[in-house]
Amino acid sequence: MAGFGEKLRTAREQKGLSIETIEEETKIRKLYLEALEKEAFTLLPARVYAVGFVKSYAQFLGLDVEEISREFKEIAYGAGEEEMQVPRAPAEKSSILERMPVRNLFFAMAFLLLAIWVGNYLIDYISSGIKRTEVGKAPPTVNEKNNLPQPDKTSPEPQPARDTLDMAVKVKPDQKCWVLVRVDGEQRITGILEPNQQESFSAKESIYIKVGNAAAIDIIINDKKLEPLGGPGEVKEKEFIYGREY
Repeated sequence: MAGFGEKLRTAREQKGLSIETIEEETKIRKLYLEALEKEAFTLLPARVYAVGFVKSYAQFLGLDVEEISREFKEIAYGAGEEEMQVPRAPAEKSSILERMPVRNLFFAMAFLLLAIWVGNYLIDYISSGIKRTEVGKAPPTVNEKNNLPQPDKTSPEPQPARDTLDMAVKVKPDQKCWVLVRVDGEQRITGILEPNQQESFSAKESIYIKVGNAAAIDIIINDKKLEPLGGPGEVKEKEFIYGREY
């Protein structure tokens, strides 16, 4: 019975495809494709990416994706082991607090109280300055014909402010990309996006994104298209915070 790597190699050769052709079509690096066929699993990246590569490779070759994926996980990680799940944000926060020394917690609380006090002081100071300015401000000009106040043409019209952080992720044509997105700490999507597939997200605080092929996607923040997070086949991550400019 053919082994896991031999199944992949045989299916590829029967279709007359080279490793380089597979790399170009699936955007999976040649190093990882050869590692799968030779069962050199120590050369593969983290488990969640490796499993994604296996599924993409099997699907491209027309093999049974679930069977190949299950066989890979049994060989590479041991039978019966559950697939690794990405931890949710609350668990991460809890573990960070548990690891934080008591002294650091004390300094953090002191800094927070100081920041609140300074903030209140600045608000009072600015408010009092605005009131003094309004008291000494000259009255608006009056039109002699109709006795109506004339508008102050020097004041710019207020612009509506966004109350959310909006992000769109679009996969480029002929590309595929593994994507993980968390919105305000909650996981919204994880998996491989197909060519031209687009997903949109809206957050009150932050949006975290991690990709397995950084050059394969376009990221648009608040209607502004950003530079790519990285190059082809690179694993990149970034967190976007509400209120910041990108």
